[in-house]
Amino acid sequence: MTLDEWPGRGPAAEPAMGLVPTTTTAAPVDRTHIVVGTPWAGSWRLCNLMGRTGTMTTPLPWFDPLRVPAFARELEVASDARPWAARYLTAVRERATADRVCSFSMMWTHQRWLLQIARLALGPDSDARTTLDPDVVATSFPNPSYVWVRCSDTAAQALRWYASRHPELAQVYPGALGGAAPPADFQEVRWLESVALRQEQGWATYFAIHGIRPVVVSSEDLVAEPVTEALTVVRRLGYEPSGLPSSKGAEEGIEAVAGRLAEPYRRARSRLSSDVGVRARTP
Repeated sequence: MTLDEWPGRGPAAEPAMGLVPTTTTAAPVDRTHIVVGTPWAGSWRLCNLMGRTGTMTTPLPWFDPLRVPAFARELEVASDARPWAARYLTAVRERATADRVCSFSMMWTHQRWLLQIARLALGPDSDARTTLDPDVVATSFPNPSYVWVRCSDTAAQALRWYASRHPELAQVYPGALGGAAPPADFQEVRWLESVALRQEQGWATYFAIHGIRPVVVSSEDLVAEPVTEALTVVRRLGYEPSGLPSSKGAEEGIEAVAGRLAEPYRRARSRLSSDVGVRARTP
């Protein structure tokens, strides 16, 4: 497979003129694979499986702004290190690279933070402010291609997201060992569904504007045949897996809660407000 045949290869895959890579001391990288999606669409499940195929490091959410402080401590990038942005990008690239292949994961809400520090790392004298976003990413993570995990059943996705935010539900629904189940706030679920839909549209627009052709993975297929889907993705990226990943994960409790709430939520959904923060009026 040649460079031009990689999934996602297009005009945005190479650094733009006038941009210099963040550092010359980072781990050498020939390819970068970025697994993207929306909350609880299944990207984390796919990342875990990809990391067990022996082809790349497990793609981690290094640019989740809520987790960056902990990641920076793990990577030994001090908060007063200068230039901090360049040092953090270099440390991530070093940790996320194996055999000249770099991989990480990213939600739509993480992308803005990555772009901000990538532009900051390039410095005020660069052309970063007027350069397209994918070209800025490529300065630190060369030849990026994207794997996009999409969920067509956004109601089920929102229920999983809701269940993850309310761990008390998992203590009641799976076992059903007495006691009344805590009432589920279906309006909150509907808001989460709206947020997921907006973020999904964000990725669709981003890829369309920049002419990026991601490898698309169906969340429903990933749930039904997790190992098969993971191996298919890895092969589509141009690798032959050296290991067979296990499909067991820590999401069974979340799935159980979401499954129990699915029918009542779908019945109530049409009466709920899709405007985040606005509750539907009850008759």
